[in-house]
Amino acid sequence: MTKQQTYHLITLGCPKNKVDSDGMEMLLRQAAYVPTEAERHADVLIVNTCGFLEAAKEESIGVLQELGRQKRKNQLLIAAGCLAQRNGDEVLTRVPKVDGLLGTRRWMDVMELIGSLRNGANARARQRYSLLGDPDEHFVAAVPRPPVVGGSAYLKISD
Repeated sequence: MTKQQTYHLITLGCPKNKVDSDGMEMLLRQAAYVPTEAERHADVLIVNTCGFLEAAKEESIGVLQELGRQKRKNQLLIAAGCLAQRNGDEVLTRVPKVDGLLGTRRWMDVMELIGSLRNGANARARQRYSLLGDPDEHFVAAVPRPPVVGGSAYLKISD
């Protein structure tokens, strides 16, 4: 019997990151990944980073470094969001245990990145395994969104 895969997703920064994190969660759940509150139990750790202000950048790096210190063998650590997009080289230098980068325009490819990393890819091979460019336009509209609970929801104009 195959062990059920788990993930832990940390969202830092602005409401746009919350929208992207919600989308990543939907894709992870569709792929039968189960959320876990305990980072140590997660097969995949994702930090949706913020790099807008210096303080936010340092907070994101700090969270990634702490997860890197605790990281188990075979556990994936992915830096997503605007810090990964804008300062990917710095993230990889300051947090060598980061396995992959996922830019702001490629969050919907989270499962592709996880698959590539599980198949032996490494963040140092950035051109191939860091998804930082623009996505395929036909896919963006097809990404599932979580149902809205309550009277309001965040909407990203850029999607």
